[in-house]
Amino acid sequence: MTDYQELEARHRKMSAIGGAISILGWDQSVIMPEGGAQSRAEQVSALSLIVHEMQTAPDMEDLISSAEGDNGLDERQQANVREIRHGWLHSNAVPAE
Repeated sequence: MTDYQELEARHRKMSAIGGAISILGWDQSVIMPEGGAQSRAEQVSALSLIVHEMQTAPDMEDLISSAEGDNGLDERQQANVREIRHGWLHSNAVPAE
């Protein structure tokens, strides 16, 4: 697996978790039973922390840099790497808490 493929796979997982966070948010706004706010907040917080930890993993910068140097990537893949770096920079600027 190339570094780009590894980045893409990780980003797919982060996106799936982000989708679950969105569904939990929708559920909270629309049909959450009374008294469920604390539990829901803990669920969203836990999932958000997992995404943040994945985004700021110690090896992410090296994977991104390696993928940026891969001359075999097409334009879409290059754009993906730019967006992944952008997200990585923002995630590293914010503490996990």
